[in-house]
Amino acid sequence: LWLPLWSHLTCRPGSKAAQMAAAAAAAGTTADWVKRGPRQNSTSSLLAAALSSDGKLLAVGGGDKIIHVFDAISGHHIQAYPGHRDQISGLAFREGTHTLYSCSYDRTIKLWSLDDAAYVDTLFGHQAEVFAVDAARVERVVSAAHDHTCRLWKIPEESHLVFRSASMAQHAVVFLAGGSEWVSGGNDGSLQIWNTLKKKPVNVHYNAHNGRSSAAAAEGAPPDGSWAVANVDTGGWIQSLAVAKGSDLVASGAGDGFIRLWGVQPSKHGGAGFLTHIGELPATGFVNGLALGRSGRVCAAAVGQEPRLGRWGRIARARNGLLIHRWELSDDA
Repeated sequence: LWLPLWSHLTCRPGSKAAQMAAAAAAAGTTADWVKRGPRQNSTSSLLAAALSSDGKLLAVGGGDKIIHVFDAISGHHIQAYPGHRDQISGLAFREGTHTLYSCSYDRTIKLWSLDDAAYVDTLFGHQAEVFAVDAARVERVVSAAHDHTCRLWKIPEESHLVFRSASMAQHAVVFLAGGSEWVSGGNDGSLQIWNTLKKKPVNVHYNAHNGRSSAAAAEGAPPDGSWAVANVDTGGWIQSLAVAKGSDLVASGAGDGFIRLWGVQPSKHGGAGFLTHIGELPATGFVNGLALGRSGRVCAAAVGQEPRLGRWGRIARARNGLLIHRWELSDDA
């Protein structure tokens, strides 16, 4: 299922168009606040979005360095939160709350209380641009950056742990269950499992998005939307990750034409040990964002002609949009 995906807002908060958004949504028509506009420059691009676990608040951010919070049902603009000094690259809500975490190219992570409409704190430590952030139910945050590191932030203790990767940059990160284990994706095409007990990855799955899928290999046809099509020599640069809450199902996205599904297997010492490839879902273009439903039966992917954080490749045949895959699970699955 394809749905149009618009990459920026085309009306200013408080404008007549913004005020008409709720009425348009109620009437079943397209709201002005999500309509496509002319091609924008980098200062107005949308790079991150997060939805609160209760489905009430939508936070978005990008090149304008401001977080915009909307009512997710009506589309009404609630408030804007300035504070970052460079573009916002990642957003995440703490589950069960309206506490928002944002990361930016200014090398910081900021905490916001949307219930109080207030800025809370800034976390310093990264030595380069921060690309992704995720939050656990407990007060812990994990971030991935261009400085070769993932960092686990313990909010109540006001401290953080540094985990160094062999990859030049970590572009995506997502918590597994519990808040003490997570998966990151690097620009070398690797998926890495981490926990708080080791400073090095528990397991590294190399070339996660290199090569053809099993189905494509059987047919002898190259995957549509491959890196060769994009004229990029790099392997399957990991663009996005998602986990089905409360499960061992992980999804990863790159630009090789597929969303890859992985199962987290336990180690002999307990906890997450390694990833096993379960299957793949077709997705032409760069998979710049991913979400898995709690049921583990639906996957939503933000797919574009170009990568989210750069323009080093372009897949002309791809469509900018929201791709939704649904599947049924067998009784013995």
